[in-house]
Amino acid sequence: MDTTNTDLLCSRLKELRSSLSLTQKEFAEKIGASSVSVSSYEIGAKTPSLEMLITISTTFKISLDWLCGLSNELDNARPIATYSDLIKMLLSILDNQIIDSNIVLLDKPEEYDYPPENDTFPYLYINDIQIKSFFIEWFDMENLRQKGTIKESLYQLWLKDKLESLSNPLTPFNRIAEHGLPFN
Repeated sequence: MDTTNTDLLCSRLKELRSSLSLTQKEFAEKIGASSVSVSSYEIGAKTPSLEMLITISTTFKISLDWLCGLSNELDNARPIATYSDLIKMLLSILDNQIIDSNIVLLDKPEEYDYPPENDTFPYLYINDIQIKSFFIEWFDMENLRQKGTIKESLYQLWLKDKLESLSNPLTPFNRIAEHGLPFN
């Protein structure tokens, strides 16, 4: 790697860590490396392996292209064009606990207990049979997975198959309707 690319990689790694308000030790723990390695990456004394760069990219949900200086776009954001895209985004929010979140399936937004007992804001009401059907099945599969009744591999196989079946595009007739946002 030439010095220009090395310098850019070093600065992007440090920029990422700083933007997350993590110490080198905390950053290292999240990526399964030593704090000495992280320090070496940031000063250019050591170049992270491709495997390590991928780990950093996936752990912090950032673009590998940005990290390596091929793009100025920091995140991996992809447009939500299909049901599958939307469901992946919702599952990511649930899995990563980005915000205090839960999925509540209701027939009408009026059925939602307002104000919510636990003061969870904002919330979305999604009036779409395909999304609702997915989450009805997902609740069952997630429950079986959490109880250990099914293995992770079976859950992932089901999820992959289900997402492939929902690769049809979202249209203006099945977009998300937002309700209950306190600042509207």
